Amino acid sequence: MTAATSPIAPAVDVPAEGSHAASRVAFLGWLGFSLLLFYALAIGLLVAIFAIGQVFMGAQRWLATDLFTIQTSEPVKFLLILVLAKYLSDNQSSIGRLRTVLISLLLVSLPLVLIYLQPNLSTALVVFTVWLVML
Repeated sequence: MTAATSPIAPAVDVPAEGSHAASRVAFLGWLGFSLLLFYALAIGLLVAIFAIGQVFMGAQRWLATDLFTIQTSEPVKFLLILVLAKYLSDNQSSIGRLRTVLISLLLVSLPLVLIYLQPNLSTALVVFTVWLVML
């Protein structure tokens, strides 16, 4: 007895395979675009630190609002993992090639330098280590 004819499970209309495939393609396209957008946002947050960041104990690492204070390198670490995972999964067949390694390093190097200049050496080392491990 299938789920559609089972007296326990309600009848479910299953969409045609074409509509399911089309929705998956649209989602995957938005995923790549949203990661690019989040990467740009992360870089923007790191650059904003130098203009409007708060200085605590000699380091300019925090953005402060009336409600909360955020260290921008924390969400950047998470976003970099997502961006690297997407790039490396898209280039899985060429992951050992120098070009793929250099492009992934380029993706990490700008945030890495901006984090190091705050100065935040420990977080910069974490970001670099994450890049090495993901390769």
